[in-house]
Amino acid sequence: MFVEGDVAFVNTSSPENTYKLSNNNFNYVGNTGTGNNGTSNITAIRSVGTSVNNFYYLQLMPTIGYHVHKRIAVGLGADVQRLFQNSNTTTTVYEDGALKLVPTYDIGMVAKTEYSISHSLKTSLIYRAGLNNLSENKYINRSYLQLQLKLKILSR
Repeated sequence: MFVEGDVAFVNTSSPENTYKLSNNNFNYVGNTGTGNNGTSNITAIRSVGTSVNNFYYLQLMPTIGYHVHKRIAVGLGADVQRLFQNSNTTTTVYEDGALKLVPTYDIGMVAKTEYSISHSLKTSLIYRAGLNNLSENKYINRSYLQLQLKLKILSR
């Protein structure tokens, strides 16, 4: 059994119709209605928002694992991610006729399988289940499957 922690910089491609809005413009557009001038949400968003192509997160992922074989391990853990953005902005995705927020703090659970290629090189397959929508459905779904290549740079 082992405990480990990963720290990563995550770059995620954003879905279509993703916009960064100032907090004032987000309040202007509203979450479900129309803009103050009667335009549809997407039209209002495009007029006041900036299109976003990528999300950048700092990721902390502590896990508890078990070696099932000399080179194969499985693990479970938490995943906490912090979106890099100005505190005066809100990042939104327009889908299914409503705005969904891109969470500033994104909490999740992970299950992973790792294969050790060498002492310092591993590959991992990770499933991440996002937990932000458990209380209210206002955030985008950040559950995903991820393939990682990990290089150990500090070793004992």
